[in-house]
Amino acid sequence: MFNKRSRYYKLDKLAIRRSDGLTINGKQLRVQPKTEGKVFYQIESGDRIDHLAYKFLRQSKLWWHICDANPAFFSPKELLGTSPIKHLRVVVSFQGYQPEWVALFSSLHRKIGVQQILHGENGQTKVHRQLTYSVMSSFATIPDTDEVLFDPDTDEVLFDQAVRMQTISPALDTFLSPGGITLGGAIRVTKDGDNLWYVDDLENQIVYAYVLTLNDDPVPDEVSLFEATVFHTWMVEIIYNENSIASEELLDDIQSAGFNVDSHEFIGRVGKKIAIPAKYFG
Repeated sequence: MFNKRSRYYKLDKLAIRRSDGLTINGKQLRVQPKTEGKVFYQIESGDRIDHLAYKFLRQSKLWWHICDANPAFFSPKELLGTSPIKHLRVVVSFQGYQPEWVALFSSLHRKIGVQQILHGENGQTKVHRQLTYSVMSSFATIPDTDEVLFDPDTDEVLFDQAVRMQTISPALDTFLSPGGITLGGAIRVTKDGDNLWYVDDLENQIVYAYVLTLNDDPVPDEVSLFEATVFHTWMVEIIYNENSIASEELLDDIQSAGFNVDSHEFIGRVGKKIAIPAKYFG
């Protein structure tokens, strides 16, 4: 700072009071010089800020010049990605009805060294859910003239009535029983297409999909029964200090909460570009 090559050398001295109460001479830090970037350099593994300063500015002590050209980073280690603060991105999946997010986040936040947890794609809270269906062995054949699936008064499909009323009528329940389907007391019925309905059994935590195929041919209509296994996938990003906790411990903690770790990667600075300013003395 007090070297003749330093940009602080010609600045007026300031009276600085230290934490112990002693007043000493000092300089005002990070005065912005004219350091607009002219060249962009792609960071490589093993880069050092003083080596880059010597490579581009012919003076290793001018490393602060490169730092000033990249003001979004507050230290050389953070600029080059050698800081102990790491960014871990994990793709997790959960097979079941309701993921235990509260238990997972509470467990991670209690870990010493964990600074922030981001949930969703790129830190957003958008949920990515996939449904995987496995066909059941039993099928139900419904003749055209059968009134089991249709209201005799309105000729409306009973599934559509269930969507409006959010209840399964006795006639529809009678139809579902031979297929081995026993719905709990709390259900949610939704329609996903012209002839596709989902019945959420909230009590037993099962989702059923029903497809009604209507044909012009004089053959009995068929209702294919599918038992749906809900399969959730999310992106979880963890910012932590590797001096306090290892990534393996974080991954083990995620698995202990009932989640599967599909993949994980570290978001680092290698391969990113930084601005290299023109040579400047002052």
